[in-house]
Amino acid sequence: TLYLEFCTMPNLKEILRKDNEWRSPHECVVALPTSEMFEYMHLVLEAHSTSVLTLNGRSLQAVTSDITLATSLTTLNLNRNKIDLLTPEIAGLGNLAELHLRQNHLATMPWELGGLVDLRFLDLGQNKFKELPGVIGTLTALLTLVLDDNALPSLPNTLGHLYMLEKLNVDHNEIVVLPQSMPKLTTLTLLDLSHNCLRALPHKLGLMVGLQELYCHNNELAFVPESIKACTDLHTLTFSNNILSELPYGICELTNLTHLSVKNNKISVLSPGLSQNILLVTLEFEANHIEDPP
Repeated sequence: TLYLEFCTMPNLKEILRKDNEWRSPHECVVALPTSEMFEYMHLVLEAHSTSVLTLNGRSLQAVTSDITLATSLTTLNLNRNKIDLLTPEIAGLGNLAELHLRQNHLATMPWELGGLVDLRFLDLGQNKFKELPGVIGTLTALLTLVLDDNALPSLPNTLGHLYMLEKLNVDHNEIVVLPQSMPKLTTLTLLDLSHNCLRALPHKLGLMVGLQELYCHNNELAFVPESIKACTDLHTLTFSNNILSELPYGICELTNLTHLSVKNNKISVLSPGLSQNILLVTLEFEANHIEDPP
């Protein structure tokens, strides 16, 4: 587009652009001071060759059409803007591997997002999602999905289709129950469920044999499923600030555990088997009803 060519005019200092019908860039870019507009133009033009575009913290209100023309993009960082809608044109970025949309105003996603078949990393943290569309389950190449600090009361069952997912952050939401498909995420190594309203974990939690870090603190959990003993790669496990009255004996079989936090619950007895865990470095159990620690 014409405005990108302005970047190649080294002596150009100002563009008098009123009373024209600019189709690109977006009106929020046209309204920028000339120097900031030039910088934006330069970054977008440069991205056509580098395949990386970082436009964080620029008060953008949309993923503009000039961005989606950069079809070779592999990384797009739009953190800390004011974007409230993703248009279907986002699907044109078919080579995208990383999409950073943290700290925007997003509340939904278009189904066309499923066209990003190579997407490995997606950060939608600190937005305004109250429901996560099922299209998220079509992004089967995802390795990392970040959804913290929204207002999600639940997660879609299609989440279980993300068979390659390794890291899932859904902390600081309002999640009450997890989808039945959650145990299908057998490649997960990190699962952060902290600061939600969870009352139970899946009975088949033990199917998630890849787990190394599980964060469940600050919920409303009353029990931990015995099947957790099958998650033998776990090294970090947090259940502090729940309403647990006991822990399953199976936790003693997690021989790689180095950090266990169960403080501020209602636990009266800790299994003596915990003392046999020679790798355990940190054991936090204060603010319980324990009289005879292991």
